[in-house]
Amino acid sequence: MVRWVVHCHVLALSFAFASGITTLHAAEPPATLRWETNDKPQPIGSPKAVTGGRITGYIDTYPLTLRQVGPDATGAFRVLLDENDMSLVTMHPNTETWIPMLASHWALDPDGRTVYYRLNPAARWSDKQPVKATDYAFTLEFMRSPHIQSPWSNEYYTKTIEGIQTFQEKAGTEVISIRLKEPTLDRILKTNIKPMPRHFYGKLDAGFVTKFNWKIPPNVGPYTLSTLDKGRRVVFKRKTDWWAKDLPYFKHRFNVDEVVLKVVRDIQIAFEYLKAGQLDIMTLTNPEFWKPGSSDDVFAKGYVHKLQAYNDQPRADYALILNSSYGPFQDQRVRQAFAYAMNVQRVIDELLKDGYQRLQGISQGYGSFTAPGVKARPFDLAKADELFKQAGWDKRNSEGIRVKDGQTLTVTLSYAFPNMTPRFVILQEDARKAGIDLKLQTMDPALAYKSFRDKAHQIAFFSWSIPYRPEYRSRFHSSFANKPQTSNFSNTASPVLDQLIEEYEHASDDRKRIEKAHAIQNFVFQDSSYIPLFEVPYYRLAYWSWIQFPEVPGTKSTDGLPFFDSATGGLFWVDRDRQESVMAARKRGERIAARTWIDDTFRVK
Repeated sequence: MVRWVVHCHVLALSFAFASGITTLHAAEPPATLRWETNDKPQPIGSPKAVTGGRITGYIDTYPLTLRQVGPDATGAFRVLLDENDMSLVTMHPNTETWIPMLASHWALDPDGRTVYYRLNPAARWSDKQPVKATDYAFTLEFMRSPHIQSPWSNEYYTKTIEGIQTFQEKAGTEVISIRLKEPTLDRILKTNIKPMPRHFYGKLDAGFVTKFNWKIPPNVGPYTLSTLDKGRRVVFKRKTDWWAKDLPYFKHRFNVDEVVLKVVRDIQIAFEYLKAGQLDIMTLTNPEFWKPGSSDDVFAKGYVHKLQAYNDQPRADYALILNSSYGPFQDQRVRQAFAYAMNVQRVIDELLKDGYQRLQGISQGYGSFTAPGVKARPFDLAKADELFKQAGWDKRNSEGIRVKDGQTLTVTLSYAFPNMTPRFVILQEDARKAGIDLKLQTMDPALAYKSFRDKAHQIAFFSWSIPYRPEYRSRFHSSFANKPQTSNFSNTASPVLDQLIEEYEHASDDRKRIEKAHAIQNFVFQDSSYIPLFEVPYYRLAYWSWIQFPEVPGTKSTDGLPFFDSATGGLFWVDRDRQESVMAARKRGERIAARTWIDDTFRVK
């Protein structure tokens, strides 16, 4: 049993954390704490914004569950649910200063691993229940429970967080302290957890996964999930009495009454729906959609506008991920040869152009944390041939495909978005010159993600979300290799890399941490289970012109259209008068002002 004493002046105050359960104590937090807050954060919303209206977007697959942890609780829909939650504080996307959220104040303990948070007494769940200190204690119990079937959560909340204590100030305000097992430079980031509603989940047991598959949990964010139309759409409604609506950072945000997300499994069909008026807005991930259409389409007539907004943020690890447990890929030389056989630059030159560039490796865009010497392997058939021969793949059959011990070098690339097929066809063509029979397999997005987490793939095309600092454990640590429902898609398992990850996470200063980050990136480059593809320094949207944005449409870290995210989301609104005039002009076939908006506020010069 682990015990620790907060301060000697808090008389005999010590608690046990083995179970992760704590109770609210009458004792006050240490009187010596130096509380911090930020009551005047730089606003990102527009005073011109008005509330009301509805917008219709799309999701590419219907969720497999409403749980946010455990089997199948991943993918794009999970991101929407997570964004509609809130943590204790958040980092301002432009100024990188901390902003109050569920906590009104915070204080750092001199021990280097404990943070105290004063909870906002106004915070409420969507079922009107107050957010309590005991909900944070329950988070620890919940995330450590084997019943949730989430190995990553179990490990993180057990190995990273030592315990949570609860206090009550004389005025009645609740305070929690979260103590990490090791000192860290990022203790606010690592302790900035979300509460779990104890009153909703009750006692955890072996039936958790099934019991909560389709129950809508209460949340603390600006919207609530109101409608589930199975296989067709989901609907989120704005909380008119949201507890945080008057906090300074949320002024003029989360304006739309209803967000409808239709299920459209093909991005090309989604684009046609947009032009037909069945969708109001979408992200233009395909460069083909950005090109001018006919002189008579909805863009030329001014009904639908385009936005290209530059950002300045770490880049997603947009990559082909080789499963190193698959036969040929067990040999590092084969993985390296495969990287040389991928003609990524040809895809950029022939299809993407216009701002796209080669991603050089993982952890790009993190300033000093990005290893300067890591450069993606170029297309080089001679080097690929040399490495294949070293690995014993020196013979070819009558079709030019390499053969070893009677096995052909046939591998399958699995991906979730059909619009990627033209890009991968180019890779497929040039891979054949290297003696590789590359098969292409499109999958439903939810099923693809499940397959990748279950390690049922040979090559996965995937793009990871972007943390504030590079994160390596869940994707590269051996504790998540060769296990289902984990994020180590490459099945990387190396004691050397494990040690580097441990040293990175426990570094005592930024200099040491940067050194270990560089070492990890170099290891991943040599290991060659990740083949970096493309990056682009902006996002693009198409939207019916009654949707309005602030003068600066996003933030430095905006990447797409965050509907609910507490840090960057909800900046748009519906101009219903304009909506009526646009619909009337469309009915008459009348042109209005067309617009392609290029915002370079955050462009890296």
